[in-house]
Amino acid sequence: MFILFAFNRLDYAQNIPEYLARMHDLQTTEPEIWQEFVNGDFTVNSSSEVSFTRMGVDHAMDHPNMCMKGQGGISGITSSPATLLKVCLSAPALPVACLSDEAEQLVTVCNNNTYMQHHCLSQAKVACHEKAIKQPKAVLTNTNIFNTGCNGTPSNCLIKILSNEIISEDIQESILAIERKGEEAYRKFVEARITGNGNLWGKMTKIKLQTWTAAAKDIQS
Repeated sequence: MFILFAFNRLDYAQNIPEYLARMHDLQTTEPEIWQEFVNGDFTVNSSSEVSFTRMGVDHAMDHPNMCMKGQGGISGITSSPATLLKVCLSAPALPVACLSDEAEQLVTVCNNNTYMQHHCLSQAKVACHEKAIKQPKAVLTNTNIFNTGCNGTPSNCLIKILSNEIISEDIQESILAIERKGEEAYRKFVEARITGNGNLWGKMTKIKLQTWTAAAKDIQS
């Protein structure tokens, strides 16, 4: 949570604590909804045969929306409510949403029974993930950003691994203080606006912290 305050993600920082507070009291304020959560009735199982395919309801709605878009679909007509309503009501009969899938199954181009495992467990996906892990691991194994001492620089300098750039002391102190500053801002927010009498939706001020990008700014002399 502190990272939202430290990096000035004010929309999330202002709404998520209020959301967490409401969810914490959900058992007493909305016992029926709480029981639905306990029963696990807050996700959609996209496949009864493949494990780890449950997803949130909002994510599950993206799939029929995607099927309805395309040639003859809802894309480009959303400015007309009447036309959009007609398309939504006739979505099951749209060629893009229905007939193309039936044609593929008819000629056995697409077989729903062939997908018996999660798509991220395929050999190609696993090989790609392993390669992505090996690249940063090869760099980080022999690197200590706090103990480099390259080119006569002090061993306690903070550097960028990719560019080997030395970070100045003021930016280094700001980077190392991000967690502490973020936690302080979060604690003050909760005390003033969640548990206190402050206005939850009042204007928020940004935390002025220098990050890694500050070291790359152009300076004109």
